[in-house]
Amino acid sequence: MYGADKKGEVLFMKKRPVFVIITLALILSLLTSGCGTKESSYDVGGFGSGDATGQSESQGGVIYKSLIDKYVGKDGTRYRAYNEILKWDDYDDTIAHMLPASEWLDSDGKLRPPFDCETVMSNGSTSYASFYVLDELAVKASVEELADISLRYAASCGLCAIGDIEFAGFEMMIKRCNALEESLRRENFADVYLDRYIEYALDLYTVPKYYESMAENDKNSFFISKSWMLDFVEIILGQPETYEQLTEERRVQLVKSVIAAEKVRDNDGISFFFGCITNENYISDKMGECTWEDNPWLDAVRKMDLTEEERSVVERYIGAVK
Repeated sequence: MYGADKKGEVLFMKKRPVFVIITLALILSLLTSGCGTKESSYDVGGFGSGDATGQSESQGGVIYKSLIDKYVGKDGTRYRAYNEILKWDDYDDTIAHMLPASEWLDSDGKLRPPFDCETVMSNGSTSYASFYVLDELAVKASVEELADISLRYAASCGLCAIGDIEFAGFEMMIKRCNALEESLRRENFADVYLDRYIEYALDLYTVPKYYESMAENDKNSFFISKSWMLDFVEIILGQPETYEQLTEERRVQLVKSVIAAEKVRDNDGISFFFGCITNENYISDKMGECTWEDNPWLDAVRKMDLTEEERSVVERYIGAVK
């Protein structure tokens, strides 16, 4: 589901010397050509080189306030998904699965997947390359367009437990979906993802964009994939950046929607939103941790005017207000 299997990893290691030479050549080429700023400098992966987040994990002791801070690159840096495509091209021929810009635009000039999603997603080792939106389109697309593409891809990434939030969840999605990374670089992503959550989570039969064929042909897979998508949206909603972008009224609407969705979805008491804001099984053991002690959501949720039933749900996750 998340890329090449063990055999692929072994083959990649065998080819690593060649890959390193190619990578060094690419880096040298990029350094001599300069960095782009919101423009495409070549056909694919047109952004400049450099660390995706603008912070180097090799320095040690780097502290990040959130997953967005840790994994989402700044404007002008190359998308992590393109690095992943380069990494596995020698084994999976991933570059060949990237589609030209002209195929991504509909008659109105809007982004839409130029393929049957179920067919593409059936091949986990190349699906993310097919979903790569070329840079010149990604930077010009609206957050709404990018979010719809991102959430359709998120449907293939099931999260088994709260502990998967960072490694098998957010990090892998950023490495596989440049539409997601681009959307989270924007200053207005929070309202868009909240709108999608309210629309899709509170009515199990609402069909998200680009789910049409699945909803029609495979009801069981439709509900499973939609649930995975909603889990991932909750991760985005639990980030401090989401809190910062939303008005106080919208913050309350978000929390009430998450609480209501738990009952609608019958999700066995698992909430990725509350898992994020409470840091439950979440701190990275990689160099450069996310610190959640100052996550503004915790204090805000405790102070919200909630019903007794809503408060009981909150207390189950974060304890009673003292």
